[in-house]
Amino acid sequence: MQELSLKEILKAIIPKIKALVIIFIVGAMIGGCVGFVIADGKQYFGTNIEFYVSPRPGENGKNNDSQYGVYGAYGWHVMDNITKLLSSESFAEELLLGEDRLPLESALPDASDAKRAELDRMISEIKEPLEKYAAAKAEMEAAAEAYAQRQQEHTLAVSVANKAGSVYKSLVDAGADEESIDAALQRKNDADRDEMLAKVALDSAEIDRDEKKATAQKLAVSDLSLGEIYNLWRETDAYKKSIALIMKSVNFSFYNERDLQVSSSTETLAKSFIYVDINVTESLETADFVYGRIVDVLPRYVQTNMAVPSGYVGTNCQRISRLDQVKPVGSGTPATIALYAAVGGVLALCAASVMIVACDRVKKWYAINKKELSSAADTDDAEKAE
Repeated sequence: MQELSLKEILKAIIPKIKALVIIFIVGAMIGGCVGFVIADGKQYFGTNIEFYVSPRPGENGKNNDSQYGVYGAYGWHVMDNITKLLSSESFAEELLLGEDRLPLESALPDASDAKRAELDRMISEIKEPLEKYAAAKAEMEAAAEAYAQRQQEHTLAVSVANKAGSVYKSLVDAGADEESIDAALQRKNDADRDEMLAKVALDSAEIDRDEKKATAQKLAVSDLSLGEIYNLWRETDAYKKSIALIMKSVNFSFYNERDLQVSSSTETLAKSFIYVDINVTESLETADFVYGRIVDVLPRYVQTNMAVPSGYVGTNCQRISRLDQVKPVGSGTPATIALYAAVGGVLALCAASVMIVACDRVKKWYAINKKELSSAADTDDAEKAE
């Protein structure tokens, strides 16, 4: 056969255009049905949250001229590491723990699970010690803050006393009048008294801080005790389902589409933001739970685990988005149905077109070679007759 030309293809297809339209519609309907089955009519709930991250300078690092001080941003590798940590099962587990470091009730197995009774027993035994430690820790932190405040007051009192002493000495050395000297001496004595009182208050605050610290250390619950609870909890289906839900529903990154429009390389981006994309299929309540845990836990997790550059004492992390409440973000069904309908219609149309062209070519070939085929058939019949 000769090669097909576009003209021949169109001559074969155009007379069948109505049939092709019907075939396209049927194919699209079949494809749409397949898309509906695959999408299963799931509704999605989610939102996007943004956090600002920056290194926190110490008292001697306010004028730091490094890239952190100048740009307030971390290096690409640091942000890449923290987003990998946030995307890990370790952080997913952190979202399932309360402030007391115990598993949240919603992440525990129900009563039908054989391990629930043992978990309840272990948690009830450790709950009271944890509460006592939490109270002691809060008192220790308050005492530490009070000591820091007394330190500042004492430093100021020392400075004032030194200045008052210098003024008094300079007046005496200069042979000032008696009234000025007496007034300066009074100010010096008052400043010395204030310094002494500030020192007494500082010593008292230091003693209180040390006592509160010692008490908290005595009441501290060992990681071994919590570890036993975690190990048993991690064996339950409820734990595995909760971790799997978070892992599939939350995505973390330190750049977004807006950043990529500015630069084609993530290495040249400003590394000061963490973007969180939540997309949950289970229910609005589940999405709200994930959102709430992210908002509560992520800042302190980042502040605890972010690498601290030289000259800095920690990390600041704060949520900067506000209109980020969870809401329905559409269903996957319409988009999936449309996609599969289009693909089904196009495939059916292509298959039908190929068949029409092939049939047309066969018919033309047969018409051209009909006499030869008939002669060959007669010859065969004659040979069989002999």
